[in-house]
Amino acid sequence: MDQELITGPKSKASIHTVADLKGKKVAYVKSTTAQYFLFKMLEEAGLSWNDIEALPMSTSDGLSAVLTGDVDAYAGYGNSIIQAKNKGAVTLASAESILSGDYYWYAAPAALADPKKKAALIDYLERINEADEWIRQHPKEWAAFYAKETNQKADEYQKQFEEQEAQRKGRIAPLDEKTIQSEQDIINSFIKMGLLNQPVEPAC
Repeated sequence: MDQELITGPKSKASIHTVADLKGKKVAYVKSTTAQYFLFKMLEEAGLSWNDIEALPMSTSDGLSAVLTGDVDAYAGYGNSIIQAKNKGAVTLASAESILSGDYYWYAAPAALADPKKKAALIDYLERINEADEWIRQHPKEWAAFYAKETNQKADEYQKQFEEQEAQRKGRIAPLDEKTIQSEQDIINSFIKMGLLNQPVEPAC
């Protein structure tokens, strides 16, 4: 999934780095990876959250605002980023090196305590891994099917998918220390922004 900080057609000529966003209007999707990576990008550029006029918006509103010039930049993901770039927006910074790319699966403790339910869950997750491997082996067929769901051309989606796979192959696997540290950094960042009121320590 494309997760980027972009500038629109009307502001890309005057904004070339994240540091140029000081005092500017920046749209973002609140309480999501977009807010997290925007916060980290600002820190890396020597700016704080208060150095920009941060405006929480939905993906559709953020897309519209950056294209019309109502905001100077937009931190978002998915189809809104793809559509914006197709209409003249450009990437200011990518979240590729910031985000872990991890997505989590949760199960109720009671389900894990039941041997039959636990076995069924493991079987289900293994089937997802098998399906993902089939997709990697048949990217053209997958693109022809999935592109319809995202209103993209099949060849464009296939290119996007293969680029993502080259960066990081998705597979369901147990948690490790690196994953836990990544989540802890997100928590710490959200505390700094006031989204969380108190620290949260990892449970494992």
